[in-house]
Amino acid sequence: MGSYASNPGKIKVEFLRLMIRKPKWPLIFGLPTILCAYLAYRTGAWLWIIPSTLFAGMLWLFWKRQLIHFTLGDVNISKILSTNPPLLATSTNMLTGMDDRRYPVIKIVRGRVPAVPGKKWKTGDYFAAACMYGGSRGKAHWELLDPWPQSCATGNYEDLKASEDALAYLQEEFELRISLVPTPDEPGLYFLDEDRLEALKMWGQAGPSEEIASAT
Repeated sequence: MGSYASNPGKIKVEFLRLMIRKPKWPLIFGLPTILCAYLAYRTGAWLWIIPSTLFAGMLWLFWKRQLIHFTLGDVNISKILSTNPPLLATSTNMLTGMDDRRYPVIKIVRGRVPAVPGKKWKTGDYFAAACMYGGSRGKAHWELLDPWPQSCATGNYEDLKASEDALAYLQEEFELRISLVPTPDEPGLYFLDEDRLEALKMWGQAGPSEEIASAT
């Protein structure tokens, strides 16, 4: 997945915390690494080092990817829509720079914001999410968006609050954008009508009912 980071996170990633929040690939790659190394040691068949090295390489690539995601990924305003069921929403623009449109979106996912010492987020709270973008090259907008709460990677609330404070000016526009999502209780990537959004910002009201977003 490619990335266009206009506001990189630059947080210090705590790998143990991240592994607890995203354990799937560390287990898939880490356990075979250890097992194959153990078999090489116990049996003396050093050919086991080959698969052990391969799995270790894939684990290293996973961690490198996570480091890039949380330090260089684009940080965007997000909100807890619900804790039961757990729903999070992220607002961003999917532009690639191929034209002068912004391609505003809301991405809704199932998930929770991990608490940190001194802070536990609740329904209605805003938070900062690190995002990576992806899709076919040469298109006017990205097609994929992968947002993760910054608190997945760090327990330092001062750093998290700094990101939240820097995004606070976007809260009003976030509310306008989420009002354009026809099914805010359904996970999906919703592309919004930019002209409609600008009209809402100008007039501050919804106007006639119409289809104003499409989910992918």
